[in-house]
Amino acid sequence: MKEKGISLLFSIFLFTILLGISLGISHFATRQIQMLRETGYSVNAFYAADSGVERAMLNIFVNNSCPTNGTNPDYVVYFECKNSSSCPTGCVQSSLNCQAPNFCLKVIGTYSGVSQAIQIEY
Repeated sequence: MKEKGISLLFSIFLFTILLGISLGISHFATRQIQMLRETGYSVNAFYAADSGVERAMLNIFVNNSCPTNGTNPDYVVYFECKNSSSCPTGCVQSSLNCQAPNFCLKVIGTYSGVSQAIQIEY
């Protein structure tokens, strides 16, 4: 009589172990998917920063105007001029600890909470 419930107890124990293993694997897979998604966000943030650099360089060299932030909040431009003859007048100056002879430009691109920065010294 004592051995009748042992198979039920064994199957519950086995089920508990398999459930723990499957929950561990699903947690690991979820973390990997999240990391892959954030890697893609990082690439998009880098491209947002890169487009901000291109736009700022266009404003400085072609339009002779101050670099501006993006129309969407996808990038923010920081600008520090060291040589007034090579920079447009009236620009808002940032403190970038610039060591370049002419100017420094730092652009931070953001996408879905992930940020990437590019700094140019000219």
